Amino acid sequence: MRLMQDVLTVALPVASVCAVAEAQDAMRGLDLTSPDMTMAEMTRAQVEAAIKASPSGRGPDFADKRLSGLNLSGLDLSGAKLARRAAQPREPLARQARWGNTGPGLGA
Repeated sequence: MRLMQDVLTVALPVASVCAVAEAQDAMRGLDLTSPDMTMAEMTRAQVEAAIKASPSGRGPDFADKRLSGLNLSGLDLSGAKLARRAAQPREPLARQARWGNTGPGLGA
């Protein structure tokens, strides 16, 4: 029992250090000071104008815009598209995967 406690006493801190090192490694090669990460493509005034010009019920599309570093506090971005959606499989392909090549509506 005492041996198990000693092993855990050493193993747990080592495991947590390894996990932190692995998480930091995911950021390697990412330059957070590059212009892509620090400069915006639009000004706050342009963002405000896009919000006002968007049709009611739908917000503006900012999915492909870099808005890094802008102070957007106080703006209503509730309907705005801020990120691209993940690719969705097309229905015929999904149906083929479910039923094989001979599912309902796909032939004999």
